[in-house]
Amino acid sequence: MAVEQAEPRMERRSALRRLGNRLGRFLRRLVGRVETKAAQTAEGPGGRTAPEGMEGRRRNRAADLDAAADRTDDTHAPAHEGGDGLPRTAFAKAPFARAARGEDAARSIRTRIFPPHRRRLSTPDRKTWPSKPLQSRFVQVEDLSLHAMERPGKTDDLAVVLVHGAGLDHRDWTFGFIDRIAPTWRILAFDRPGFGGSERPTLGGALPATQARLMRAAIKAMGVERAVLVGHSWGGAVVTAWALDAPETVSGVVSLAGAVMPWSLNTSMAHSRRIRSAAAAAFRPGGLRQAALDGIVESFSPEAIPDGYVEHVQTDMSPLSGPAVAMAADVATVSGALSMQKQRYADFAPPLELVYGDQDAIVSVDEQGRAVQKLVDHASLTVVAGAGHMVHHTHPDDCLRAIEKIARRA
Repeated sequence: MAVEQAEPRMERRSALRRLGNRLGRFLRRLVGRVETKAAQTAEGPGGRTAPEGMEGRRRNRAADLDAAADRTDDTHAPAHEGGDGLPRTAFAKAPFARAARGEDAARSIRTRIFPPHRRRLSTPDRKTWPSKPLQSRFVQVEDLSLHAMERPGKTDDLAVVLVHGAGLDHRDWTFGFIDRIAPTWRILAFDRPGFGGSERPTLGGALPATQARLMRAAIKAMGVERAVLVGHSWGGAVVTAWALDAPETVSGVVSLAGAVMPWSLNTSMAHSRRIRSAAAAAFRPGGLRQAALDGIVESFSPEAIPDGYVEHVQTDMSPLSGPAVAMAADVATVSGALSMQKQRYADFAPPLELVYGDQDAIVSVDEQGRAVQKLVDHASLTVVAGAGHMVHHTHPDDCLRAIEKIARRA
C-alpha cells in the first residue's frame, strides 16, 4: 500500500521537474532571441543606437530614464503622496513608465472590464493616520545595496517589515496601506533583491531563503533585532523562509495571499501560460503595456483596480529589464523552494496569521492557506469573501487586524 501511494507522488514530482526544466529552457531561448534581435537592429526607437553588449544596454537604459524624467513634472514626488522622496529617475523605468502614465489607457481597460455600474472600489472605513514622511534607506549587505522605505515609529521596540510580491516593489505598500498602520510602529517596506532599488546576488538570488537572509542582515544593520514580518504573494515565501531559518528574529508572520506551499500541477501550468503569454507580448507593438495591465486586472479581479494604482506602481517589465528577468527567475524557482520549506512547517515556531481571498485567481486559498494551516497547528486563517489576490488593497481592514493581532503578542 505504501508503495502504491508513493508512485503517484513520484510521478507528480517528476512532472513538476520536467515542467521546471522546460520553463528554464524557454526563458533562456527567449532572452537569447531578444539579445540577438537587439544586436541586429541598426537603430532603436527615438533614434537611439541599438545596444552592443551590456555597456550599450546601460547607455540606452540611462537615456530612457532621462527621457522619462523629463516628461515627469513631479521630479521629487513627496513620499506621503505616493512618491518615494527620490528623483523619479531612480524608479520611473522607461517603457512601462510611458505606458503606465497613459491614464486614458488604464481608465479604458478598467471601464471595459469593470463598467461603472459594476465597479466595487475599495472604500475602507478604517481610520487613516496622519501621514509621516517616509525615508529612503540604502543598506550595504554582502557587497550588495538593499533599498527600503522607512517610516519611523514612536519607539523602535516594534518594527513591521513589509515584503512585496512578484513584479512589484515597495510602491505597492506606499499606495495607502502604510498610512493605515498605526503610527506607533516603525515600518520598513523593502524592495526585494532585483526589484526597485535593491541589487540582486548572482547566485541563489531567486531563492526565498537568500532574499530573507539579505533582508535579515539589513534590518540588523538598521538596529532592528526582532520584527513582525508581512509578506504578500511571493513575499509570503520570503517571510516564512525567514521565520524557519531565524525564528529568534521574528515576533510573528502575516501572509497576505502568500505563496507558502508548492504549486499543484494545474497551478504550475497556469503560471507557465502567463509567462509565455507575457513573453510573446514583448514582440507585439504595445503588447507589453497591454500584458502589464491585464496582469494587474487579473490580480485585482473580481474587484476593480483603485484609481491611480497603475500609475503609482509603474515598473519597467521589458524583456531584458532587471525586474522582468528577476520575476521570471522567481516564478520558475519558488515552487521547488517551497517544497523544501513544506517539510519544515511542523517546526514553525512564530505566530502565523494567514489572510486570503476566496476569489483569488493567482494563489488559491485551498492550496495555500488551508494547506499550510494543517501543517502549522497554531496558524490562524482569515478567508475574505469576494476578494481577489490584492486583498491588502481591496480589504485592508482584514489585513490590518491580522497585523495588530501579531503585534499585540509581540
